[in-house]
Amino acid sequence: MRLTVDPSGGVALSLRDNGRGFDPSLAAARHSGHFGLRQMRERICTWAARWTSSALPVRVRNCSSPCRRPPESPEQSTMPSVRILIADDHTLMRQGLRELCERLGGFQVVAKAANGAQAVELPRAARPDVILMDIGMPDVDGVEAIRRIMRETPAARIIAVTMYRQEQYMLDAIRAGARGYLLKTVDAGELIAAIEAVHRGDYLIDPVIAARVLSELHMAAPEPTMVESLTESEMAVLRLVARGVDNKDIARALNYSVYTVSNRLRTIYEKLHVTNRTQAARYALRQGWVALERAARWSVRLPPCVGDI
Repeated sequence: MRLTVDPSGGVALSLRDNGRGFDPSLAAARHSGHFGLRQMRERICTWAARWTSSALPVRVRNCSSPCRRPPESPEQSTMPSVRILIADDHTLMRQGLRELCERLGGFQVVAKAANGAQAVELPRAARPDVILMDIGMPDVDGVEAIRRIMRETPAARIIAVTMYRQEQYMLDAIRAGARGYLLKTVDAGELIAAIEAVHRGDYLIDPVIAARVLSELHMAAPEPTMVESLTESEMAVLRLVARGVDNKDIARALNYSVYTVSNRLRTIYEKLHVTNRTQAARYALRQGWVALERAARWSVRLPPCVGDI
């Protein structure tokens, strides 16, 4: 048995029988009542293949039976072909990726870019479904090209295909908007599967890099920071800060001087390991130390000043 693909895209299955005959007791078990090449022909014809057969001289007792199914026409295809844009500064790489995409994946390569500037410009007219983006390119690097494309077309689906194994390149590409990150050492089948996955809306990262990044994140996970408890006066200041009250009004509400409020805040920052009032307010909200009422979210009851009496 041999399976071949001809230049036109047709698939040919060739079978050779050694002519040694069969066990008659097995024929009765067959539902069709036929066996050998005749049964093969019936099965192949069920999927619209063309069947031809020929036999060698009897003394050789061999026969060859090739069958061919023509490639589907665009009208026969149930799904439109995935449109691909390839961006790589190496001509051989662009040609190789195109060959893989078209011959193995059945995709349509609609444009090829030789640098980052072209990679940003071509999608406007070519309208690809998936972009294969090299990272190290002249004029505009791949990460910046991804960032610019995503700025213009947030729904773009981009796979970074590169030789860079460093985790930082992967993180930069993903942050820029790439949905996939593959090394150029990936085999053809994995590349085709990745294109199909990203086209469906999935995210995909090369397993080698993903495993390394996850391992380092696990090893580098910081221990929970111990937070010192706040005094009642510090908690009162923090609650007002979380409600958006400024230092002057906090001082009036708690009968403090503005200088005292500033000192309290400095102590709060140190105890909570934060650097500003926004971070302190977020921490208080996450801990449930304060709840914002919808009706009077930023209001605070202030005691009357001497001038108001």
